[in-house]
Amino acid sequence: MGLSMGKYSVWIRSFIGVCLSVCMTLVAAAPARPQTPQPPFPYAEKELAFESPFEADVRLAGTLVMPAGKGPFPAVLLLNGPGQQDRDATVLGHKPFAVIADYLARRGIASLRVDDRGVGRSQGALSELTTAVSAADAAAALSMLRGQAGIDPARVGAIGHSEGAVIAAMLAAEPSNRVAFVVLLAAPGVNHDQNIQYQIENFARAAGESDKVIRSKLRAQVRLDAVVTRNPRLSTEDLVEALLKTVMDMSPQTNPEQARRAVLAFTRPWMRYYLALDPVTVMEHVRCPVLALSGEKDMQVRAQDNLGPIERAFERSGNKDATVSILPGLNHLFQSANTGAINEYDKIEESFSPLALKTFGDWIEMRTRGK
Repeated sequence: MGLSMGKYSVWIRSFIGVCLSVCMTLVAAAPARPQTPQPPFPYAEKELAFESPFEADVRLAGTLVMPAGKGPFPAVLLLNGPGQQDRDATVLGHKPFAVIADYLARRGIASLRVDDRGVGRSQGALSELTTAVSAADAAAALSMLRGQAGIDPARVGAIGHSEGAVIAAMLAAEPSNRVAFVVLLAAPGVNHDQNIQYQIENFARAAGESDKVIRSKLRAQVRLDAVVTRNPRLSTEDLVEALLKTVMDMSPQTNPEQARRAVLAFTRPWMRYYLALDPVTVMEHVRCPVLALSGEKDMQVRAQDNLGPIERAFERSGNKDATVSILPGLNHLFQSANTGAINEYDKIEESFSPLALKTFGDWIEMRTRGK
């Protein structure tokens, strides 16, 4: 049975809502959060701006944080999840990357956090943006970080959240990047379509929708995802037509123009690339020390579904220094949460769990101390 006009419209709104949540572009006005670092700081901050050697007309900008004392210091590059975000990964008044940078600096670890292209002081084309393009930007930032005075180039690693964790793994998988270690936060270990389906189900249940409606939404999502993944070489125009045909087959009474506008989200270069990406094939090539952490209450990238494949990937690759752990009570943003639902994010005053900070802070210190 196809989706009715009403149900189809609900599904489209659900899909768009999931895309927005995955991209973490929630920029609604919100008060300053208690954990946001406030001056005076016991460390130095420096604005960096640099050109990417991998693509013309890409200029990136970010904040280098240098601990007090005499270097050279270990350092990390901070990599955010999907969507164009500022250097602090700001969401609903929370600035988790500023919190992380502050915490690490107080432990003697430098950091660089960078505005995504098209945000803040970073510039670059967005029309063909994919995870691979973001990884090239990250490689440029990593090179800039390694070359800074006071940084030990042999002790430079990366911390990535969500899609940023995949990018961190992509950097580490390329030997020429000389990544010393990686911390993967809420890393996907299954294909993006599986996590999207999980999110759709969670959000629908939280909204009180019936099992029948949820099943209809999931069937629609699965069919449209399959059109994208099975046709990697289709032009954008042909993919739109294939997706439109699938929608009309499912729901013949749907307005074709409404459907055409809706399926455009599936044809973006980022979505096409990310749906086809198998994260574990990247993880299998990571040879440096790696720590993968997920929150027990993550409702976007479920820990139980994603950490298992990641752990097995490290086992297959023979990585002898790979640690995988679920942190109790934390959501996708690594906040202490009641349910983990996205509608809690703006109600939680905590920007980033002290438990998570200490967990990867201790781990990084152990792997960089005395080197």
